[in-house]
Amino acid sequence: MDPRRDTVPAAVTFLRDAGLVFRKDLLVEARGKEVLAPMLFFSVIVVFVFSFGFAGDGAAGADLVSGMLWVGLLLASTIGIGRTFEREREGETFRALLLTPASRAAVFVGKLMSILVFIALAEAVVVPLLVVLFGAPLFEHPFRLLALLALGTVGLCAIGALLGATLMRTRGRDVMLAIALYPLVVPVVLAGSRGTAALLDHDLAGADLWLRFLLAFDAVFVVLGLWIFEPLVSEA
Repeated sequence: MDPRRDTVPAAVTFLRDAGLVFRKDLLVEARGKEVLAPMLFFSVIVVFVFSFGFAGDGAAGADLVSGMLWVGLLLASTIGIGRTFEREREGETFRALLLTPASRAAVFVGKLMSILVFIALAEAVVVPLLVVLFGAPLFEHPFRLLALLALGTVGLCAIGALLGATLMRTRGRDVMLAIALYPLVVPVVLAGSRGTAALLDHDLAGADLWLRFLLAFDAVFVVLGLWIFEPLVSEA
């Protein structure tokens, strides 16, 4: 263990360790493009399939557009979360992370941030695509839309990081991830889609209600993740 760690404030050490995990994931992805490329491809395919299947005439209501956005992001995030931890398993990288002096909570935060970036990049493709295909006024309230996407994505990532690490060595982990993830993130998808639909209908009070719900949801699951991540991965 590096003796210099004892002279650094715990908060600084925590943030530094989380940042190193985050940086490592981004560098690995920049070299291999094993997570982002499938996510972006799948996100675009989902939007096009939904558009032809449910809005073949090019017209779509607020509920349909918001549903396409959040279901597409959920499905794409499942691929991203699964592939992120599959890559860790293949190279025994995650085991190496657990053997470092970094706290398990810092590893959790670092993984959460990297998955968050990947999903955010998928959102940066899906949202403009919905605007182009359906003329949806998603950018009329950009700050509230950004808040909805940010809070919803944090909720997805917090639960996904927990489950991805826990199920990494489970047989049929891809199927098990979807089975475990989808019931837990139903509140996120519901709140995100209802909040987005409220924005499209110019119901700002309704959108703010769902924003507060997402904020409370994120607070619960991020704190829960920091608390239980270590025992969950102790046998990884």
